[in-house]
Amino acid sequence: MIASFIMGSVTSLVPALTMEDLGLRLMFITASVSSLWVIALFVTQPETEATLNEFYRQVRPGGPGWTKQRARNGLKPAQNLSLDLQRVAAGILQRFGFLLTTEGFLLGQPAIGWISLIVGVGGWMWLRQLNKSNALLMARPGSDRD
Repeated sequence: MIASFIMGSVTSLVPALTMEDLGLRLMFITASVSSLWVIALFVTQPETEATLNEFYRQVRPGGPGWTKQRARNGLKPAQNLSLDLQRVAAGILQRFGFLLTTEGFLLGQPAIGWISLIVGVGGWMWLRQLNKSNALLMARPGSDRD
């Protein structure tokens, strides 16, 4: 986040590096910050197995990336990654659908408003249906129940 701020400031304030085209500027900032992120990924040391095992014991995340910790701890995941990803997708449809609905009607583009309203309502209904499904129950944070 700090790198994004610095790159944004440099491309706005330094006369030799100022970029007038917003799209080009955003692509440059994204590429620069992504490069810094990859460098930091390879330069820093990975977490120890003990730290990962303790994290898994406390959080018990779902997904295939935690197979090793799941086998070591003998605990099943407390999260359902597939259900969580579906909730994210439904939430995105809902939020952007309603956002673009408002924008479409305010800008005098009723076709976009109505289509976006249908998408937003569809996302809302999908999210309601997902929340009714049997999700894995997770212990309250701080409790030692497994």
